[in-house]
Amino acid sequence: MMKVETVAEIHVWIAPGGGLEPGESEQEGLRREIAEETGARNFCLGPPLWNRKHEFSWNGRTYSQNEVYYLVQADHFEPVMDVAASPDEASACRAFHWWSIDAIARSVEKFAPHNLHCLLESIAKNGPPDKPIAVGA
Repeated sequence: MMKVETVAEIHVWIAPGGGLEPGESEQEGLRREIAEETGARNFCLGPPLWNRKHEFSWNGRTYSQNEVYYLVQADHFEPVMDVAASPDEASACRAFHWWSIDAIARSVEKFAPHNLHCLLESIAKNGPPDKPIAVGA
């Protein structure tokens, strides 16, 4: 997960991702964003797990997103922001960290989605859902 700075210097841990380029599928966009934001290129893209509609302000603009979270499996690696990432992305990223589900549950940090540990516990216990579920904020 990446720690990013949002409005008023609120720090939130988020999964890599971002907007789609013209003509890009969700999967193509996710592969590009993961490469840009973590440097990873060798990973297995699994099924979509969750979706959420989210509105936020950043850099003086308001964004409305329909986010889709996918299961991504990768060997452990040291994440590094790629030079292809936009200057705005690079300036917002404060840290990278590998988290266990238990560590997320015990943490006082903010995560998006806010109930991430519960969602991950469900995946660990029950496997991926048959279709993506709405997860809220």
